[in-house]
Amino acid sequence: MTTINPQVEYLAHKQFKYADLFEKHAAELRKDPKLGQEAYDRVQRTWPLALGPEDQWNINDHNLKDYKNQFEEMCATSPETLDDHVKIMSAAFGMLNSITLHDMRTLTEDEQDQAGALFTKLMQVLDATLPPRTEFYISPRPFSDIESVRPGQRYFQEHDDDAETYLVRATHLDDEGNMRYTLQFEEDGELIKEFSKEEMSDILALSTLV
Repeated sequence: MTTINPQVEYLAHKQFKYADLFEKHAAELRKDPKLGQEAYDRVQRTWPLALGPEDQWNINDHNLKDYKNQFEEMCATSPETLDDHVKIMSAAFGMLNSITLHDMRTLTEDEQDQAGALFTKLMQVLDATLPPRTEFYISPRPFSDIESVRPGQRYFQEHDDDAETYLVRATHLDDEGNMRYTLQFEEDGELIKEFSKEEMSDILALSTLV
């Protein structure tokens, strides 16, 4: 029986905590996509700590601890307006950013795979409870980073003159403990293929989460 490092479980559950928080506040914005988009755009313009879908912290930033403290404080507040929901959503996104780009680097590669697999299982349960998403929505895990991949994500891939969209159908550990990724390519007659972690990293380098 494989013993899991307690830090692996801690970080996976910490990721899930902020992904769950993100989804709860994003759901409020999706109730009226027009007003939600307006609030999102307004906060992006006026709130200095707002992180957009393509933004990420520099893990060497000497202010990282200060940023995390401010985001944690925002995540603990009770929203009164749509703008507040956006700020909490963005703060949760920032915490996920920090976990992915900073905290996970304290684990070995195998431990990162274990944390990713556990997080995926937790998110599958959450995803099953969520209503269909509208176009207004920023993903809590938007990076073209192998640790950010989970089932249900859809990516747009460009390579030379070709472009295609694919869906992450599943992720799992094989018999040797290696992470595998099952993708469905929508432009190729719903072609489904499985890839190794190294192959998936190469695909992500040319992909954008949609």
